[in-house]
Amino acid sequence: MRLIGEFKEFLYEYKVIPLAIALIMGITSTAFIKSFVDNIIMPIITPFVPGGA
Repeated sequence: MRLIGEFKEFLYEYKVIPLAIALIMGITSTAFIKSFVDNIIMPIITPFVPGGA
C-alpha cells in the first residue's frame, strides 16, 4: 500500500494530472482547428487563390 501512496504523492507533487489534461486539450484543439480550416475556411478561399490552392 505504501507504493500506491508514494505514487499518488509523485502525481500531486509534479502536477502530472494537469499536464496530462493540458496535453489532451492541446491535441484535441489542434484537430479541431485543422478540421475547421480544411472544411470551412479553405472552401471559401480556394476560388480566389490562383491555381486553386
